[in-house]
Amino acid sequence: MRRQKKHKLRSAFSSIHFKVALVFTLTLLVTLEVVGAFFVKQLERESLDSVKNQITLKPYATDTLTEQLVSSDDYDHVNAEIYKVLNSINNPAISEISVVDANGIVRGTNDVSGQDSINRKTTDPNVKAALSGAKFNKSPIEESDGKRYQVVIRPLVNARSTDNHIVGVVVVRANLEPTYKSLNNISLIFFSAAFLAILLGVIMSIIISQSLAKPITEINDRTLRIAQGDYTGEIRVQSNDEIGQLAENVNILALRIEETTNSIDFEKRRLDSVLEYMTDGVIATDRRGNINMINSTAVRDLDLTDGDSTIGKSILDVLHISGQQTLRDLLEGSQELFLDFSTPDHELFLQAYFSLIQRSSGFVSGIVVVLHDVTEQYRIDAERRQFVSNVSHELRTPLTSVKSYADALQDGAIDEPELARNFLNVIQDETSRMISMINDLLELSRMDSGTMAIESEYVNIAELFNYIWIVST
Repeated sequence: MRRQKKHKLRSAFSSIHFKVALVFTLTLLVTLEVVGAFFVKQLERESLDSVKNQITLKPYATDTLTEQLVSSDDYDHVNAEIYKVLNSINNPAISEISVVDANGIVRGTNDVSGQDSINRKTTDPNVKAALSGAKFNKSPIEESDGKRYQVVIRPLVNARSTDNHIVGVVVVRANLEPTYKSLNNISLIFFSAAFLAILLGVIMSIIISQSLAKPITEINDRTLRIAQGDYTGEIRVQSNDEIGQLAENVNILALRIEETTNSIDFEKRRLDSVLEYMTDGVIATDRRGNINMINSTAVRDLDLTDGDSTIGKSILDVLHISGQQTLRDLLEGSQELFLDFSTPDHELFLQAYFSLIQRSSGFVSGIVVVLHDVTEQYRIDAERRQFVSNVSHELRTPLTSVKSYADALQDGAIDEPELARNFLNVIQDETSRMISMINDLLELSRMDSGTMAIESEYVNIAELFNYIWIVST
């Protein structure tokens, strides 16, 4: 049960419904994340730039502060004038303004709680770098008491001096908490909208994936039925896109496969009928020499139980030639083999003809073996050989006698008239015997070739039987 659940879960995750929905959702999520990150970052940059512009002091204020720092008035009087100038700046975005002279001493600030820092050395490294003319950060963001401040540092330059001498630095601070609070609210609104868009995107992706996967599922089911041999029914084509064209092609493919299968089945049945009634045995194998087809004649000739039990067996084992031949021999050279399947009860001789099944490319895909029963031909050949041997013997005996008597006559028997006459009579009898035997052979030859002339005549059957009876008794 647990395995079935795992299989169903794995199938669900590997289905096209899940993949399309996942790809669509991930694409939408990544797009919104990238756009959101760029949007928030750009909004933060523009908000900080806006704060910097808002807290930038007007030229008249910086000029007044510069004049006070270069004046030769009383020290305390200068500080008091700087305090007046700082308090006269009415900018709600500014949290604190500080003025530091060229010696790094704080000369004034508009922060009531920071009055104790006046006439003290500043510890800010950026301010020190600005006073010394070194490279410094003009608008750093600092954190104090858990709050973030935008700081703008501006050197005060004495325009009346020839070397643009820096007489001090004005430091402006602005609280960034309201700005970041606004940014957080905007980000929350954006991500809430993004979450809603993702949720709607998931729903839309499920709907779209179902609309895309439904025809694909129908095509898959149709191809499975085709693979199982069921060619009935067809896929309903509901669109003209690529999926619709694929469905139409599958319908055409099913029709072509059905026609081809029917044609192949018809040809196979016809071939089976031909092979079944062939007088010769036929065996077909694959390229490994394993039998995949055998007709009933071959089953009978090879004395097999049935053809089905032979399917898959090696042709070498079935023909009992594994000790004399190999499959490579059959594929490369052996075209004919004489097989002796004789038993004590009966004789059986087969002539096996091997032919390769080759494609147009030359690839060998199997072997066809035709088994021709040559038992009768073998018996006739044996009888013919025996007959020739007997005839040769029968002809040799009188010829030997004739030669012996002829030699005796040549040796002097011809000088004795009585003996010579007896020898000549024997030679004449043996010659007549050979002529009669040769005439019989010629008559047998004409009978075998069908050229013998038969003369018909009426015969008294009763007299013939009486004659045979008398002769036999």
